[in-house]
Amino acid sequence: DSQWTNISQDQKVIFPNPTNTTNVFVYMIGRTNQSASPYIHQIDYGGEINFGYQTGLYWYDLTDTSITVHRRLSDTNWDQVRIMIWKIPEP
Repeated sequence: DSQWTNISQDQKVIFPNPTNTTNVFVYMIGRTNQSASPYIHQIDYGGEINFGYQTGLYWYDLTDTSITVHRRLSDTNWDQVRIMIWKIPEP
């Protein structure tokens, strides 16, 4: 669990993957500070392009030791991100 981590527009953040495997379940949630009270969401999870605006946040480059997330250039909803990773046991 990464806890809440600030992320700016067009920024990438590399989080550790403590499971030492890519056989995992990744859960990513966002939080915005744009309203009267911050709210937790998954708006534009995976990234979105609408009328030239690049919004949302997505994860990529999962390795045995890290995972990278990127906030899109025009995004206004992902002020913070939280990544939770669970190792999937082998049968």
